[in-house]
Amino acid sequence: MLIQSTPDPLIKIEQIGTLTDFEPAGDQPQRERRRPFQARSLEDCISHVATPGGRMPVLKTMLTTACERNCNYCPFRA
Repeated sequence: MLIQSTPDPLIKIEQIGTLTDFEPAGDQPQRERRRPFQARSLEDCISHVATPGGRMPVLKTMLTTACERNCNYCPFRA
C-alpha cells in the first residue's frame, strides 16, 4: 500500500530550515552569531502587502542565495 501526503507549507519550511545553517550570509558569516533566542512564532517574518483585493499577509522566506544579478563584487552572482 502506498500512502502519499503533502506536508503543510510551514512544516516544509521547518524541515528545510536547518539545511541553511552553513549558507554564507551577511558581510562576515563566520563572525556573525545567531540570536540567543529565536521566537517559535513566524509573526516577525510576516509582512502585509497591498493587492487589488486588499491587504494580504505574506510569509517572507529566503532559502537560497541564488540571484539573477551579475554584480562583480558578489560571491553569489549569476
